[in-house]
This record gives sequence, structure tokens and C-alpha cells, in this order.
Amino acid sequence: MIFEPRFLAPPPAAVMKDRVVLCFRLDLLVACFGGSRGGGTEIATPRSEHRKPQTKPPSKMVSTKIRMFHLRSRLALIRAGTGAAILPPEVRKLGLTFAMKNTDGHMGPRKFWRNYLPRLKYHNPNVDMQVHRDRESGGDAMLVIEFDGGKTETIDVKHKHENDIVRAVLESTKAKPVPTSEEDAEIVAQYELYKVRMEEQLKINKRKRAERRAEKSAIGGIGRPA
Repeated sequence: MIFEPRFLAPPPAAVMKDRVVLCFRLDLLVACFGGSRGGGTEIATPRSEHRKPQTKPPSKMVSTKIRMFHLRSRLALIRAGTGAAILPPEVRKLGLTFAMKNTDGHMGPRKFWRNYLPRLKYHNPNVDMQVHRDRESGGDAMLVIEFDGGKTETIDVKHKHENDIVRAVLESTKAKPVPTSEEDAEIVAQYELYKVRMEEQLKINKRKRAERRAEKSAIGGIGRPA
């Protein structure tokens, strides 16, 4: 007997349309309720409910008012004070050389660099000012002033106070001091008063910590930590 292969006839178009609609609706139900076709349906829980609530640490940023107060004070201290002077146009360059360590007479040049040289640079932006710090201690500390035409003048600043150094620079260059404005004078006075209050508060905090340590040691180490 010879068997002839038989092919199943495709279902009618209406049946195919119903199957497609049924599959689409099942997928829609699964997507909405988070279930599966074989395991039933279940309501999906939002992911946000599984997460633990995140608590942000308290902000440690200083207020804008305090930061602006410090910025205005620093700018006023640069604009006004000893060393705030305008150098004559023939001065071309200032070169300061001292050691990185403050020993052996290099403390004065270091303080001149930190406190007075920024004021000179603020009022004389066109004058080149260079600072070289040697790693070897005990060397020379020199301040070289360069004028037009290649003329130079060297000042030995080793073992000198910073006030004496800035006075020597102003005398050698014949610079004109810049008068302090009323606004800068008021800002500087407020800043100095603020520094005094902060130093007093630091002393109070230090005394309180010492009292807590003494109290803790008196009761055998039981008490509040210092």
C-alpha cells in the first residue's frame, strides 16, 4: 500500500484573526499584571517599594553669607595695608629666592612672600614677580629688583623681618603707597574683630574639653567622651 502525504489545510482567515487577537490580549494582561501565561497572573509591585528609603547626610557646606564675608575680607587685606603700593614704570621684575624650610633666617622672606608680595602684585599686575624656593636649607635669601636697561639691585633678605624687607623694596623702587579706602578699613576692622572672637571661642572649647577629660578620669573612665 502506498501512502500519499497529506498536508493539513491552513485554517480560515477568520480563525487566524481570532488567534492573533487572543494572543495579543494575553500578552497585554501579562504586561499589565506582571504574571505569566503558565503560572497565572499576579499584580506587579512597583520597584520603588522594594528599595530602602535613602537618607541624605546633613549638609556641611558653609553658608553663602560666611563665605562672602571671608572673600571680601581677603580681598580687602590684599588691597590695603603695608606693601600696597604702585611701583614706578621702570621696574620690570622682582625675583625672590629663599629656602623651603624656615630655619636659618628664612622666616622673614617666607612671610614677605605670603603677606606682602600679593599686595604688590595686585597693584602692579604688569610687573613680573617670580619666587624660587630652594630645597636645601641654609642657603642665601635674596631679592633682586630689575629695572629698565638691565639695571638690577640685590637686597639680602636673610635674617630680616618681613616689615624691613617690604620697607627696603619701597625705598629702593621709590614706590607710591596706595591709601586705604574707608570701605576696606571697615572690612579689615570687622575681620580683625572676628578673628579675636574665634580665638576666644577656641580657648573656651579647649577648656571644656579639658574639663570633660578630667571628669572622665575622676570617675574611673566612665563618662562622656572628650
